[in-house]
Amino acid sequence: MSQTNTDTRLEQRRKLRTEYLKLLNFKMTVHESGGSAIVEGPGLTHDDFDMNGMLRPWKLLKMLEAVRFFAHHYPLDEDGHTFRDYAAITDNRLTFLSSCEFTMNRELYDHRVPKSSLRVRLESAYVGTSSANTKAVIISSVDQKILFTNVNQVVSIDRSTRKPMPLPEWWRNKYSEFSKGHASLIFPKFEKKPNAACYQVKVAWSDTDFNNHTNWTSYLRFAVDGGHHCSDEGFLPNFEKNYKVGIKNIQIRYAGESHEGDILDVYVWQDDEKSELLYVDIHRGKESIFQTTIEFLQPKPSL
Repeated sequence: MSQTNTDTRLEQRRKLRTEYLKLLNFKMTVHESGGSAIVEGPGLTHDDFDMNGMLRPWKLLKMLEAVRFFAHHYPLDEDGHTFRDYAAITDNRLTFLSSCEFTMNRELYDHRVPKSSLRVRLESAYVGTSSANTKAVIISSVDQKILFTNVNQVVSIDRSTRKPMPLPEWWRNKYSEFSKGHASLIFPKFEKKPNAACYQVKVAWSDTDFNNHTNWTSYLRFAVDGGHHCSDEGFLPNFEKNYKVGIKNIQIRYAGESHEGDILDVYVWQDDEKSELLYVDIHRGKESIFQTTIEFLQPKPSL
């Protein structure tokens, strides 16, 4: 398939997905500065919780994927302008998600805090030469409590060379004013522990996105499944206890791609000194394509 046909197909899918998100009653209000927006829409459902009533963390990523997609593709006027001029800067390039971080508050796990309707505040943050990030603050629409925050960083990629491509100068000049107080989100690569436990997974069609790559949220599901599997196998003695308390922080580094049918090795181990800290390194063959650290909350002290 030619590059032109591929681009046309992807654009058609983007339009269909945007129309679908409109049917889900997503609403957006863009701040007059153009650097932030509020997206309101459906919250969590029963499928977002596991058998123990704990949130499935990859479901939070999927929710934010929908919010960001809507915000960045929904036309604000008849000329097709979009929030943060996203349509204009991605017309001739690809974007690769390089890193993200999630910080959860205890309110996220409090069943008394309503989550059926959520408000997401999107903020333009760091702007670099060929990379940029946005911050998302997720708030309960009912009682206005902040549930968790997220930062996603993407790299601008040339469609032909597949190498980093500078962002347009006009765009950097326009949005750099919002980058004060924000930094580039870079997590250094860590070395796989020699005696790390391993869980193997085969990428299925349902794990992929409209680019036919493994969806960025699927890797976190592989990581959590790997933790449960390796715990059942006698490794990770603290994992199940930690998991039932809740996740405090997730740091993710993306370094490669995988596709339907690929066999991935999910290496998992806990920190030697901090048992509530979990490391996951996912390999395709000998190549590390995804790394994450998952830090769990400490149990509340007994009264």
